[in-house]
Amino acid sequence: MGFPKKKIMYILHSWGGGTENHVKNLIKKFSKDYKLYVLQVISNKIILTEINNNNVLKYIFSMNSQMNRFEFHNEEYEKIISSIIDTFQINLIHVHQLIGHTFDVFNIAKIRNIPIVFSIHDFYSVCPKINLIDYNNKYCHGKNNSTDCRICFMDFGITSFSITSWRNNFTDIFEQTTLIIAPSKSTLEILSTYYPNIAGKSIVIEHGHEEELLISRDVAKKPRDMRNKPFHIAFIGGLSPGKGRKIFYDLAGSKELRDKTRWSIFGISDIHSDPACYQDLNVTIFGKYRNFLELKKMILENEVDLVIFPAKWAETFSYTLSEAWSIGVPVLVSDLGALKDRVEKNGGGWVVDISETKNVENKILEIISKPEEYIAKTNEVQQISLKDLDSMIFEYDTVYKTYLKSITPIYFSQNVFTNNDLLKNIFSENLHTPSETSNIEAEYSANLPRRLVQCYYDNGFIYTVNKTKAYVCEAFSRK
Repeated sequence: MGFPKKKIMYILHSWGGGTENHVKNLIKKFSKDYKLYVLQVISNKIILTEINNNNVLKYIFSMNSQMNRFEFHNEEYEKIISSIIDTFQINLIHVHQLIGHTFDVFNIAKIRNIPIVFSIHDFYSVCPKINLIDYNNKYCHGKNNSTDCRICFMDFGITSFSITSWRNNFTDIFEQTTLIIAPSKSTLEILSTYYPNIAGKSIVIEHGHEEELLISRDVAKKPRDMRNKPFHIAFIGGLSPGKGRKIFYDLAGSKELRDKTRWSIFGISDIHSDPACYQDLNVTIFGKYRNFLELKKMILENEVDLVIFPAKWAETFSYTLSEAWSIGVPVLVSDLGALKDRVEKNGGGWVVDISETKNVENKILEIISKPEEYIAKTNEVQQISLKDLDSMIFEYDTVYKTYLKSITPIYFSQNVFTNNDLLKNIFSENLHTPSETSNIEAEYSANLPRRLVQCYYDNGFIYTVNKTKAYVCEAFSRK
């Protein structure tokens, strides 16, 4: 007899950035043990992706209108999400991003006794601008002035918005959340200053890393004689104002540093995306890299001495910091968030107050003037133990199993989609072009026996028989 798989739904905004990598890693590791459903909102469409072993199926549910960006509640969205949860009998909901969604899922889950896990990847819950950078491009954590917030949102193009209402709603959300997970201690510390009610229901699960990052330091660079060439300082990733773009360019052009240093961006900046050497700025742009192995090759070939992360906001983790360490290069980071946390915990670099560019300039001059300390920091990098993916997955799996065993959801049969409804959404013209649709329908029909067997293994005999009966009855009624 088959044993039903538990069903977990991930709520996501879009695929991109560190959150994308994190969720993809969870999906890759969990798709054999659980049935996974990824829920996204794009324009006026709710997209549900079902992932079961190597089988991927998409459903598209259209809404009559596009949701407002900052809606707390939308009746049509609530109705569709309720039906999705009742139809697929979701056992646990894991929220990764609420951007683009309303807050309805929390009440839906509460009524059904479904546990909700909430991962904190940014500070959207504190401010919808996500990174706590105000209209003056300054870090604004702890500044609870509603007038300043109103000015900031007007500068952002939002004319009617109340930060008080926003945070009150998130206070309610966190009351209904079963567990809050953050990738760093500092993230929870920042969040708790706005939401004291997360105490006792929040934990830290640090992100895991792919095997290629864990073995990389076997070929790590060795400290070279810094007197032979200019000290090479680099940034990895996309350099934006919040990531410290102004500080980086100011340092590259500094009179004190110009003759002693060279500067590179392995990635792009928001003002320079084409690979080129900008001699007047003392900056070389290498452009986007395809993967970590390509990044490692470029950094080693170009003999980077120091990677700098002058972020003006509190990063929640920073995969690029892990990449720098994996290549064997020490780092200089801002005194905020997970960047500070991780360097203070592991060594392998320096922490600096980035409120003034002069502070950073002085720190770089100090690093260059103390080669013995630099070598010591480089040696520390070799000793840093990055967390592997399997360790992270084990921690998440422990969380999932704890709530899946202890909580029994309640579903409402009157909300369930019919098989005919689901088939219409699978074969929606919004998902496939007309030329593709007929082939996909044929492929789906041809795979029905295989899907029937898979359904038996995933859900058991009785569930499979009942679903088969319902499908056959609907098929005959359409003829």
